[in-house]
Amino acid sequence: MSLAHVISDRGAVEDAPQVQDLGSQNPVAPSLTSRLVERLSELRERGYTILWIALPADQITSLFVEGGDDAILLDEDPARDAAWFRGDEIRPSIDDGAWIYVEGQFAEMSRLQV
Repeated sequence: MSLAHVISDRGAVEDAPQVQDLGSQNPVAPSLTSRLVERLSELRERGYTILWIALPADQITSLFVEGGDDAILLDEDPARDAAWFRGDEIRPSIDDGAWIYVEGQFAEMSRLQV
């Protein structure tokens, strides 16, 4: 019983929701970190349990760049290709976008684009 949600980064920065920077006339796109934290919070508030997050390598790198060395913790078991983002497991993915796999009310695995 799980469901996947995706935070897509396929579009250009202009396609992302815009946040007005009060110190600038140019809108600033929200970071991957802030979008991911917001989506995880929303899913938890709706009663879902986060199973894991699947991210392509470039987005894992983005989380490191945005949050520093402590943003993602590597798994202590070198045989596991996994890491942790704020307590949630991150697995490498070859798919585009950030996929969040959750357990909830659905009877089979589904992929929904956010």
